[in-house]
Amino acid sequence: MKSKPSVVRDLEATAISLRAITYHIHTNGSILRRLRSELSDLVGLKSMSLRELEQLPYLTAVIMEGLRLNLGLATRLARIAPDRDLHYDKWTIPAGSPVGMTIFLMHLDEHVYPRPEEFDPDRWLENALIRKADKIFAPFSQGTGNCIGMHIAWAELYLTIAMLVSRFDREMAGTEAVDIECGSDQFVPGQKRDKGLNVFVKRNTLWQ
Repeated sequence: MKSKPSVVRDLEATAISLRAITYHIHTNGSILRRLRSELSDLVGLKSMSLRELEQLPYLTAVIMEGLRLNLGLATRLARIAPDRDLHYDKWTIPAGSPVGMTIFLMHLDEHVYPRPEEFDPDRWLENALIRKADKIFAPFSQGTGNCIGMHIAWAELYLTIAMLVSRFDREMAGTEAVDIECGSDQFVPGQKRDKGLNVFVKRNTLWQ
């Protein structure tokens, strides 16, 4: 059973990713138009199902790119090989030594992700990158220590983003990239300037 603090962290982690994805969508008209065009192919927007949304390639690419740059966990997660030495390049790591790295560094590897700090969903439409995703993309960690709520988080992101994009127009009110970028490790990411996501919202009458 998960403890209450863990549940709170999971909710906050999803909110952090959702905030960043929303910012990028609504500050880039091309991304917004492409998402709306893709969603318009669904029949009956008021009853979009998760299964239908998971089949949309550009929506999936936007979510993956958002999780790459703004995942919900900033801290290092240590792993230990208790009964054997580990060998990496010219180094030997003795058995029992905790080894860990932040996933942020892995997701900003310029050898894997050209222009790593740029929000570019199109990179996830390339088959070569998708085939490597299980090794280079870990927004919910991997292995036995991965997030047990990750499937719920994926569902929340699909459903919430589809609803917000299709039914509402949003205009940023003084919010800048610095308000969503990670600036500190507070277990979850602490933003460089955390004043929240300030927006004007109105109903999109064309999508009712």
